[in-house]
Amino acid sequence: MLIGGIALGLILGLVLGGRLSNLADVRLRYLPLLFLAVIIRFGTEAALAAGVPIVEQLRLPLFVGAYVLLLVGLWANRSLPGLGIAFVGILANAIAITANGGYMPIWVPSLEFAGFPADDVRSVFHVLLPPVLDAEFLQRAGPLGDIIPIPVEIPAGVSQAVFELFWQQNWGRYPTNDLDMLIFRPDGTLYLSGGFPPGATLNSPERVSVLHPAAGRWLVVVNGFTVWDTNRGPRSGTDRYVLRVSADGTPITVD
Repeated sequence: MLIGGIALGLILGLVLGGRLSNLADVRLRYLPLLFLAVIIRFGTEAALAAGVPIVEQLRLPLFVGAYVLLLVGLWANRSLPGLGIAFVGILANAIAITANGGYMPIWVPSLEFAGFPADDVRSVFHVLLPPVLDAEFLQRAGPLGDIIPIPVEIPAGVSQAVFELFWQQNWGRYPTNDLDMLIFRPDGTLYLSGGFPPGATLNSPERVSVLHPAAGRWLVVVNGFTVWDTNRGPRSGTDRYVLRVSADGTPITVD
């Protein structure tokens, strides 16, 4: 992902009229430290994938050490464009990895919505967080992990936007699951009605109507409040869901 991001940035820079020669004018402080951090970070993951026992035992200090070195190097160069934001992102990753004993958490619903079944996650670097948003989710720094909110573009001039969440194990089946949706405005604030998120009820499906919504990118987070697994209980299972959004009766494509 890091290499892909760098390549994409270079391509976009060239498309927008930039020159590779301009990179020679960038003076990074602590450059050897940054290289060392990258080597430790990806070298540790490679060694874990190869099954090196000593690296598995030192997983947490190796990853934490790599991220600390990255943070030191980025802080020293924070005056350069974009590196201040990179510092914040790396810090969030470091907190999440530390809270999970050397693993980067992935929230299962966001993974499945992106089209990647949870069973396909075989990375030695990642650990799956269950669908429920509870105290454990916060303790394991879930909000700082790999969570993918569902973006919904609401055009200007809409009188009413309707968000609907359907799932298989609804009130017509037993055991019954309870899925909720948290809806965030384009300014990042949680949409509330009467002081509560209207998409977090016992209804099946969940349906939220927003009058005169602000134009822009809204975000929807699907929370499996109760998702049954017959062997492990009410908060360990999985379910398939569908999110539908419409603006004045016209369906909106959900990415």
